[in-house]
Order: sequence, then structure tokens, then C-alpha cells
Amino acid sequence: MKLKRLKTKIEKNLYQGENGEIFFLKVVDREYKGSKKKPLYYLSKKEGEKVKYISGLFETQKQGVYSLDFKDEITGMKTLYFAEFKEGGEVLYIRAKKPTCKNRVC
Repeated sequence: MKLKRLKTKIEKNLYQGENGEIFFLKVVDREYKGSKKKPLYYLSKKEGEKVKYISGLFETQKQGVYSLDFKDEITGMKTLYFAEFKEGGEVLYIRAKKPTCKNRVC
């Protein structure tokens, strides 16, 4: 999924997907006591008049790349994705993590 930045505000960016959907990327504004790894940002999506939380973005070892997960509406399972910022944050690419096939049959 490719998102292009539409607007930058204080602690919030507005992105638009290729299909016209609107996404918000906000700086995390609360404490996560007792959590080892805390999200730096969170991603949400405009659905009608409401905004729906999607996932927190967690820092990885690679600069400009964050991990996040999407919950499947049908099964309830979470799938790991990566979010990568390009062009100084003008473009945000979200892609699924490729399976490793180490402990499962592929």
C-alpha cells in the first residue's frame, strides 16, 4: 500500500491512499507503563465521519522502517507489516512481512 502525504500539522500527518482513503499518522501522546517496546506513532483511518485506530508503529533497527500489525476482521488474527517512509516522509509504504518458513511449511 502506498500513501502520499497531503498535509503536515503539529504532531500529525495526513496521508491519502491510492484508492482515495484518508489516513492519519500521529505522535504517541501517552505513557505505556510496563511495556518494553512502545509505539512512536499510531496510524488511523477515516471511515465516514469517524476515525478508526489501525495500529501503533514501532521502531525497528532499520532507520525509517517501523513495524505494525493489522487485525483481520474475520479471524481476529494479527499480521505483521512494515511501514517505510521515503522522500522525507512524503510517501509511506506499508507492506506485509514475508513469512520466514522456518517453523512452518510454505
